[in-house]
Amino acid sequence: MLVMRDAKTGWTMIIALGVISVAAVALPSLASSSAGGMEAEAVAIIHQLRARESAYHDQYGLYLPTAATETDTFPAHPAPGGQDIDTLPASWQALGVKTGRHTLQCSYAVIAGTAHEQAGALATEWFGWVAPADDWYYILVRCDFDGDPNTDSFYFTSSTSAELVNLNPRS
Repeated sequence: MLVMRDAKTGWTMIIALGVISVAAVALPSLASSSAGGMEAEAVAIIHQLRARESAYHDQYGLYLPTAATETDTFPAHPAPGGQDIDTLPASWQALGVKTGRHTLQCSYAVIAGTAHEQAGALATEWFGWVAPADDWYYILVRCDFDGDPNTDSFYFTSSTSAELVNLNPRS
């Protein structure tokens, strides 16, 4: 049983209950807006990578991979709080990618190939993508919205479709 000894203690309890109530309402919204920011980052970087790959192909006749494998991402792992990116990889610089950010929360890989080369396992098995009989690329993005790598979201798009597919979207 709670016994209030004086008015000051009573006000302290009321303020504490008010702070707890506000936190209970605000924290889920804050987490959701953070995830929304991460999703917005992913979409913005994907659009820029698509545009830069297209321009690179127009100029040089091929697409430029930013990764050797689907797990060779930049940054190496997604981080809900973001990772400092002082220097972009040489492939991003060659493409002319400018993130406009000092941190990235998701990790990115562009896999590129020529006619009849095989795509990676994630593209084929998870997204059902088949490499075309022409030069191609696909962009694979991994985002960790909640700090649990077992529930990461993956985004996928390719040179053959402007569709952005999301596997394991955040709830």
